[in-house]
Order: sequence, then structure tokens, then C-alpha cells
Amino acid sequence: SKAEGPKNRREQARKQEAAKRKRTRLIVIIVIAVCIVLLATALFMNSNAVRRIGTAYEVGDMRFSPAEFTFHYNNYYYDYVEYVYTDAYQYANVLLPDTTQPLDGQMYNESITWKQHFQEYCEECLTRDVALYREGREVGFEMTAEDMQKYQDEVDGIESSATALGYSNVDKYLARYYGPACTYDILKEQLLFLYYADGYEKYFNENLSFSDEEILAKYEEKKDIYDSFTFRYY
Repeated sequence: SKAEGPKNRREQARKQEAAKRKRTRLIVIIVIAVCIVLLATALFMNSNAVRRIGTAYEVGDMRFSPAEFTFHYNNYYYDYVEYVYTDAYQYANVLLPDTTQPLDGQMYNESITWKQHFQEYCEECLTRDVALYREGREVGFEMTAEDMQKYQDEVDGIESSATALGYSNVDKYLARYYGPACTYDILKEQLLFLYYADGYEKYFNENLSFSDEEILAKYEEKKDIYDSFTFRYY
């Protein structure tokens, strides 16, 4: 009848409004959920956890996570600085970057920065060390007790340094000097890898032997190179 017409229209409008509010709430919930997922993903991608599981550099079938590569980068950097200050101190201002400035803000030469230089140096060293490590494993080389003791002494020394400098644990000390994602386990594993590679290189060199015939043949092959020399005239 006529009375029911307006009533039905009001009821229909009420239902439509309720459905609209429901859709709006659903959209808001979906948007919030997506934002939470994106935020969680961004936090994870920038966290130390992802730096320990990704791949920053690989040589053959050996992969180094960003955390491991950063450890080696800093380790080789410290070794280089120690070498300069020990064996070439008078040239330190030429052979070393300015420690008060970021490495990526200083040019090593006309084409690359100091950071790029040390990164390339790190990659070269890792390539060499992986080759030594792999060959050592293939021939069944085992580290000497002396080298194992040196390795343990260095690990213990790092622990002592962390304590002496007031760090509450070793991981915080390592984060300061070897990258925010470096942990005690990463340190021990990668340091053992380096000691093994160095130990095999020493073993390999000490066991090289050549006959006089082999030496002469090598000389004849490259005597134009061996018989030349470089000099400076003042």
C-alpha cells in the first residue's frame, strides 16, 4: 500500500548505508594490513638478519653473505693499515686515506674511491683464499696444532679486547669494528677459513721442489723476461 512504500525505501536506504560502512571498514582494514606487511618487509630487508642470509659475493660454490663480506672487507682493511704503519710508516700519508673522512668520499685514483679500492682488494683476496681453501680440502690438508693455537689466541684476544673496552658482549664489539651484522659465530667461522687458507699456502710453498732440468727449462722459456731488469738513474 501507500504507507508501506516510504517505509520500504527507508529500510532499503538503511541497508545500503550499512553495506557501504561495512565496505569502508573492510577497505580500511585491508589498507592497514598492507601497510603493516610493507613496513615489516622494509624493516626485515634493512635488518641485520637479512645481511646474514643473502649473498654479497661468491667464488665458485662458496658464497659470502653481506655480513661475512663486510667482516672480510674490514679485516683486510685493518691488515693493510697495520702493514703500512709497521713497514712503511714514513709513507702513511700517501698510502692511507684520510681517517677523518668517509672512504667513499675520497678518490684512490682518478677513477675509483678508496672504498671501491678496498672492495676490489677484498674480492681479490677472497678469490685467492677460496682457491687455497678448496685445494687444501681436496688434498686432505689439516691445520697444524701451532696454527690452531694461533687461531684460538686471536679469538680469545678479540674477546679480551671487547671486555677491556667496556662492551657488554663480544657481538657489540664486533658490530662496531666489523659491521653491524657481524656476530661471534661469523667471526670464528670466517677467521678459521682464513687461517686454513694461510696454513695451506705455507704448506704448499714449503713443499715445492724443482729439479735442475725443470729450472733450466723454465729459464729457457722465459729468459728474455728473467734477464731483464729495471733501474732508476739519479
